[in-house]
Amino acid sequence: GVASELIHQVPVGADHWTRELAQDATSPAHQGPPRLLVLGAPREGRGHLEILSACEELHAGGLALELLFVSTRLDPTSSLAGRVEASPLREAVSWIAPREAELPALVRSCDLLVHLSADEGTPVTPAEAAHLGLRLLLSPLPAFQETLGGLALWHAPDQPLAPQLEAALGFEPDPVALELLREATTWSRSASAHLRAWRRICGS
Repeated sequence: GVASELIHQVPVGADHWTRELAQDATSPAHQGPPRLLVLGAPREGRGHLEILSACEELHAGGLALELLFVSTRLDPTSSLAGRVEASPLREAVSWIAPREAELPALVRSCDLLVHLSADEGTPVTPAEAAHLGLRLLLSPLPAFQETLGGLALWHAPDQPLAPQLEAALGFEPDPVALELLREATTWSRSASAHLRAWRRICGS
């Protein structure tokens, strides 16, 4: 019911980590088993325990992997900390709180971003990871699907998670579509689009 001229659509910026890494080309590439990355605090709707269980299932089936939980806050008494400590995969699981400056290189060292969220309004986190070449397994949220489309695999909550993780590790996104995403989702483009919108709004 809103007049179309009152709606202004702008792209997100998602090249922050890429720009920071361009200043440090010396960090080595990751060597070893595939590394799965889970970003964000372990809270309801993020699926941290489900992801750990699925990785344990893949490990039991003979798939070597590493699992990295990255959060700004760590609670050693949490249910996740207890499950990691008791996990048969515990030697391959890390739960860390890096400094902000360490995050871009840390993300680039991973192979797959598993980003299961019940409610997010922007695709910045998975788009930033896509800029760095990570494969993506995401919740099918509108904000994610609109921007990332065929560049990700989409989590089906009614299906077992372990096979979805394994499929995502082998997924190869279309390189042309990936390059178009990288061109469209820069902070420069986002800033220019915001400026154009404000000029229209203000009548300048």
